[in-house]
Amino acid sequence: MGDPLTVIRSGIKGAARLICSARNPSRSLFHENLSGSFDEDRRKSPCNSDADVFIRFLLTLFPIQRPEFLVVKWHSYLVIGLLVIAVLTAGCMDEEPALPELPPSDVVQPGQVLVTTGAVTGDGIAGGTLDTITFTVKLAPGEKPVDMEKISIIYADTIRTETLIPVEGYVGDPPTGTWGIIRVTNQVGAPNNRLEDQEEFTIRINPKAYLPANRMITLVVRTPIGAPLTFRRVAPPTIVAENNQLIAL
Repeated sequence: MGDPLTVIRSGIKGAARLICSARNPSRSLFHENLSGSFDEDRRKSPCNSDADVFIRFLLTLFPIQRPEFLVVKWHSYLVIGLLVIAVLTAGCMDEEPALPELPPSDVVQPGQVLVTTGAVTGDGIAGGTLDTITFTVKLAPGEKPVDMEKISIIYADTIRTETLIPVEGYVGDPPTGTWGIIRVTNQVGAPNNRLEDQEEFTIRINPKAYLPANRMITLVVRTPIGAPLTFRRVAPPTIVAENNQLIAL
């Protein structure tokens, strides 16, 4: 059977190989030479964890001792071996919990009244930031007309959240902190602020926060009834003066 320390060391190494091979079947956890540097161990280990380096280090601390020493100490080695296996298992088998996924952008949610159509664009300073964002909405399939004078629009980025107010009369190019309807497509009947079937309202917002390149924003359009329209976009990596198309997530 062999001396106790040799059995324990072999058992630890075998358990380590078995545990990590479950995650990395094509690679071996341990190299034949356990005296290599810790940096090399860390680089080559498929688990790439402190547990891998620690087991190597700990095994080098316990060279074969004379038999009379083992008679007294082998219980301690067994306890240490079990602890090391526990650490290695945590390092190789545990995974960080996946972050909860956000609902897909632009997918119509149950009870949602408005949907976006076309591109979301922004204007601003070339090489700088976006000042205004423009998007177009229409009715979701089967929904009833919406009074656009009763909606509210919320803008949020990674720094701040703000509720925008409508411009006077609800139509026009918005100053800072406001939103306005700048165009109506397929208008039904006399001009009004009621979104009817087949109509499309193009809205421009001018938040107080400037939008730099690569920053994500969330826009929420709340209607008097039904679920709000929520969509996310990311500013492009390069900003020009006009018609920057924001990237859908």
